[in-house]
Amino acid sequence: MPEPHTPAAGFSRTGSRAGRLPRTLKGLGGARLIDLPGVRHPESALVAPEGRVPETGAAYTQVPPWGMSTQQASRLLGNGVAAARRLLHRHKVPFRVVAVPGSPCACYWKRQEVMRLARQRGLILVRQPAKMVDTEQAMQMLGVGRTTLGRYVQAGHLRQVKARLLTPRGLKSKCYFLRAEVRTLAGRMRAVRALRAELAARVAELKCTSAP
Repeated sequence: MPEPHTPAAGFSRTGSRAGRLPRTLKGLGGARLIDLPGVRHPESALVAPEGRVPETGAAYTQVPPWGMSTQQASRLLGNGVAAARRLLHRHKVPFRVVAVPGSPCACYWKRQEVMRLARQRGLILVRQPAKMVDTEQAMQMLGVGRTTLGRYVQAGHLRQVKARLLTPRGLKSKCYFLRAEVRTLAGRMRAVRALRAELAARVAELKCTSAP
């Protein structure tokens, strides 16, 4: 019967030298982790996730004074909550994860950065300017559809201004046109339509007189 394996002199059964502990490093929350070649620890065990307490990795317990909730940021940005969260992460807006009693953790974003991002996304209006008309009003004044209105913009007949209107449910993206430009284009279109009607009447009259 073979004899059981006996560790070499000077080594323990764990592979370290007798009387010596393996090297350790300080992990998240003060945990001691083995630091040996070939031993790799996940990043979550070494560094706290972004927005959490660096020493422990736990969520904060108080809302920061500079914080804005994701719901408030979504109303300001004019997006849904999920879309606003992705947008804020993509632009690397600083945030903190706060443990709210009785509900899941919530993110609070730096208010100044959210406001700066909102300003970059376009003009914010409290009410519609008197000198401007929105898309529906322009379509009604011109008597055309949305596609034709878009062609007028591409052709340079109208200038389009994109802005976000502040409503009770948040910001709503809208397009506006100068009222004076729409009225001028509407007058030209009425003249063209009248000329076309007159030409059509003359053509019909000529057909009637030339008929045998």
